[in-house]
Amino acid sequence: MASLINIGMSGLGAAQSGMYTLGNNIANADVESYSRQQNVQKTKGGQQVGQVFIGSGTTLADVRRVYNAFLENQLRTTTSLSSDATSYLNQITPLDTALSSSDTGITAALQSFFSAMQDAAAKPTEDASRQLLLTSAQSLAKRFNTLSAQFNQQNSDINANMASIADKVNALTKSIADLNGQISKMTAVNGQPNDLLDQRDGAVRELSALIGADVVEQKNGNYDVYLKNGQALVLGNTTQTIGVEPSATDPTRMSLILNRGSTKMDITNSTTGGELGGLIRY
Repeated sequence: MASLINIGMSGLGAAQSGMYTLGNNIANADVESYSRQQNVQKTKGGQQVGQVFIGSGTTLADVRRVYNAFLENQLRTTTSLSSDATSYLNQITPLDTALSSSDTGITAALQSFFSAMQDAAAKPTEDASRQLLLTSAQSLAKRFNTLSAQFNQQNSDINANMASIADKVNALTKSIADLNGQISKMTAVNGQPNDLLDQRDGAVRELSALIGADVVEQKNGNYDVYLKNGQALVLGNTTQTIGVEPSATDPTRMSLILNRGSTKMDITNSTTGGELGGLIRY
C-alpha cells in the first residue's frame, strides 16, 4: 500500500512537471509558431484495502498542446489573402504614382501636345506654332519612353521575385514533408511531439503567405498540402516542386510551373493567394 510520503512525492513530482511546462511557455513566449502547453494529470490506480479503494497519488498523463484547428485554418487563410493584397498594392502603387504625377504622367504632356496641334492647324505658316508642336511631340515621346523603361524594370523585378518565391515555396514544402515523416514516427512510439507540430504549423503558415494553399490532415497526423486548383504540393513525406519559365504567349513575363515528375503543368492562371498570387494578379 502506498505510503503518505509516496503519495506526497507523486504530487510534488506532478507540480514540478507543471513548473517545467510553465517555464517552457515563458521561454518561448516570443516564438511566433509556438503553441502554449499545459500539463494533464491523472490519478494513479487505487489499491483495495478491505472493501474500499485507497488512492495512491497522481501522475503526469500528458503535456497537451493548446491548439485550435479551426482558428489555425482561419489564420492561414487570412495570412494568404493579406499577403496577396499587400503584394498587389506594392506593385500598383508605383504605377499609379507614375501615371498620376504631373511630372512623370502623360496627361499634361498629352494636353500640351493636342493644344499645340490645334494651334499649328490654325496657324500652319507660323514657325513658332510648328516649333511648339515639335517640342510638345518630343516631350510626349520622352514621357512614354520613361514610363516604358520604368514598367519594363518593374516587370523584370516581378519575374525575379516570382523565381525567388518559388524557391522559398519548394524549401518550405520539403520542410513540411520532412516534419511529416518525423511526426509520424514519433507519434507511433512516443505520443504527440508538440514542438515538431508547432514547427510544421509555422512552415505551413509561411507557405500560405507565399502562395494560396489548403491543408488536409490525415488520420496518421500527416499534412497533405494542395494548391487552390487541387494540385498537390505535399503528400505525406513526398513533394512536388514549382518553378518559373518564360510564358509561351509573352516571353517577357514568367509563367508559374508545377513539376510533376517528368511532366510540367502551367498553373499561372489558377494560382491565387499569397505573395505569388498578388504578383500574378498584377
